Amino acid sequence: MLTKHGDRDKDSVLIMCVFNDAESWGRGRSMKDFFKLIGSFDYPKAKVSIALLTSSMTEFAKAKVLFGSYIAQYPRLSVIFRNDFSPGGLTRANRHDHSLQASRRRMLARYRNYALLSTMESWHQHVVWVDADITAIPSGLVLKMVQSGRDILEPMCVRNIRGKWFNYDSNAWVGQRKVRSANDKDFVP
Repeated sequence: MLTKHGDRDKDSVLIMCVFNDAESWGRGRSMKDFFKLIGSFDYPKAKVSIALLTSSMTEFAKAKVLFGSYIAQYPRLSVIFRNDFSPGGLTRANRHDHSLQASRRRMLARYRNYALLSTMESWHQHVVWVDADITAIPSGLVLKMVQSGRDILEPMCVRNIRGKWFNYDSNAWVGQRKVRSANDKDFVP
């Protein structure tokens, strides 16, 4: 973990990414592409911290080296190595099999909870989760989310398959989703 002091008291954002290994970034991509994407946001870097959790010792070592290039821009950079939650038999090839989804989602939740509890500070007011294989995020989205005043936001994730756009983030919610009416200011999901 690398930390520097700065202007982080109001609207500080912790960007979290939990990933397995180098393949998690997507074909032809690397951790550098992730940092390039985060760097493209129209949001003050002095208010953005980045935390990574990986199950790859190789990616852990790469992150520690790469952090040296970015610590001057961000108030806090953290990387965690942890691989003890992985269920047996889960591979990149079968990770979308319906029969494995419950154990896979449980594993991801454990990693995410651990990463969040290990890296979030009292001065972080917002947390944004970004999957490693996300290739584009509108540059103004984080600012729009912070300024929304809402506690929980879920941007729509889409995937382009042969020229057609599909809603991709099917695992974001389980069960019946409660929707706030336009007049309800005290809504709690």
